[in-house]
Formats: sequence, structure tokens, C-alpha cells
Amino acid sequence: MENKNLFNKNFVLVILGQLISIFANSVLRFALPLYILDLTGSTAIFGIILAAAAVPPIIFSPFGGILADRCNRRNIMVSLDFLTAIIIGVFAFLIMQESTVIVITILMILFAVIQAFYQPAVQASIPVIVSKSNLEEANGIVSLVNAISSLMGPVVAGVLYSIFSIQYLMFAAVLLFMLAAVMELFIYINFEREKSRQGIFKIISSDLSLSLKFIRQDNPIMLKVMFITAAMNLFLTSMILVGLPAMIKVALGLSSQLYGFAEATMAAGMIVGALAAGSLGKKVGAPDSYKFLALAAFGLLPIAAVFSFN
Repeated sequence: MENKNLFNKNFVLVILGQLISIFANSVLRFALPLYILDLTGSTAIFGIILAAAAVPPIIFSPFGGILADRCNRRNIMVSLDFLTAIIIGVFAFLIMQESTVIVITILMILFAVIQAFYQPAVQASIPVIVSKSNLEEANGIVSLVNAISSLMGPVVAGVLYSIFSIQYLMFAAVLLFMLAAVMELFIYINFEREKSRQGIFKIISSDLSLSLKFIRQDNPIMLKVMFITAAMNLFLTSMILVGLPAMIKVALGLSSQLYGFAEATMAAGMIVGALAAGSLGKKVGAPDSYKFLALAAFGLLPIAAVFSFN
């Protein structure tokens, strides 16, 4: 039966689990590359690690969506949070050994693979646990929680990283992921396994074909949006993920705390952008979306202006 109350038990537990899990993920995604940058002083190695971590979502996200459609989403979230906690715990001990760069690179890649399966399960669970009338508001709350967790993660990580060792941060993350997994155990998501006589590879092939058909024929504007997003991620995201820490830590020689605050301001911008998109999205159609892209481009000019002076 459809639950008319937005803040029902299942939705609240999903939100709290997301808040804890994304916060822990944000702390480690900030601290681990920063640790490598401090350890090696090489922006090239730093960039290679981040690039390697960016590949798995491209490959595995479609399969994450298929898994979320075919399996119990609650079990996916619980299993992946427990798995993340175990992996972090193991790698915290491995970092004490040699080949730290290789160990952290593998850990960042595993993080990315897990997130490629985790996020589709969360997103697919929302329409099941809230009513259709509350769906838009529920998705907005999920986005807001993600932004808040991403906002606080770098700030807290920047402070703790300057006080404690990277191992302490990793063990703290283990506890947070375990807590998120335990909370998610109490979520109930109605799930009926779809009966199919097809093999797993046939199911994957069929689902991918239907997805591609939908993008190319049923909703072709989605394909254009995907290309624009890919181009932005290729140039803009790489500059932010690799260039910003290099400019702050290496070129300017500033502290990890200030780098954390810089990351937090970007997360704050995500919150403002999400709120603005929610209010303007219905008023501005896709043909006028270029105005937002132009505004985003002009938003980079202050950074360029700062670095044009000594």
C-alpha cells in the first residue's frame, strides 16, 4: 500500500544511511588523494590516481542500474556498505606496508566500483518507499543530503587529516560504514523477483539494448544531454579534481584545512545550484539550457583572475 507520509520510517532510514555513508566516502575521497600528494609531491601521480578512479563508474554504472532493477535494493545497500567497511579495514593495514601509492590507487578504484552499484540502488529505492505525489520532493531531499555530506566531508577531513594519521581516518570510516549498514538493515523495500528463464548474460544484453533504444529513439534529447555532460566532466571536472588541489597545495603552498574549505565551498555551490535548478527547471526549457552553461563558464573567471597576479 502506498505510503502518503514523506518522512516514513523507510525513507528516514535511507536518508540517514546516505548521510553517514556519503560523509564517510567524502572524507576518504578527500584524504586519500591528498595523502598521496603530500607523500609524493607529484601532481602527475595524483592525477593518474583520480583518473583511474573515474573509469569504473563509466563501465559499471549501467550494470548497477540493471542490478538495482533485478535485486532487492535494501540488500544491495547493506551488502555494499558492509563490503566497503571490510575493504577499508584491510587496506588500512596494507597502507602501513610499502607500495602505498599502488595500494591507495586500488582502494580508490574499488571505491568507485562500489559507488557505481550503490547509487543506482538508492535512487531506484526512492519511488518504492514514497508516494508518487512526494517523489519530486523526496528526490530533492536525497540530493540535498548528498550535497550536505559532500560539504561537511572535506571540512572535517581537512581538520582531522592535519591532526591524525591517514590510518585513523580510515578506521573511523570503517565504523561509519558499519553504522550505515546496520541502519539499512531495518529498511523495508517491497521487492518481487521477476521470473525469467533467460541467462544472466542474456538479461544484461536485453536490458542494455532497451536502455540504448530508449536513449536513441524514445528520448533523443537525453543523448545530447549525455554528450554535453561528458564534455563538461572531461574538461571541467578534471580541472577541479586535479588542478584545484595542485594550485592550492603546491602552487600556493596552503594548508590541508584551507584546501578542505575550498572543497566545502564547491559543495555549498552544489546545494545552491540544486535549489536553483529545482525552482528554475520548470521555467527554463532544454533549448535555453545553454544560458546555464555560459554562466558556469563565466564562474571560472575569478579563479583565472586570482592566478594572473603574483
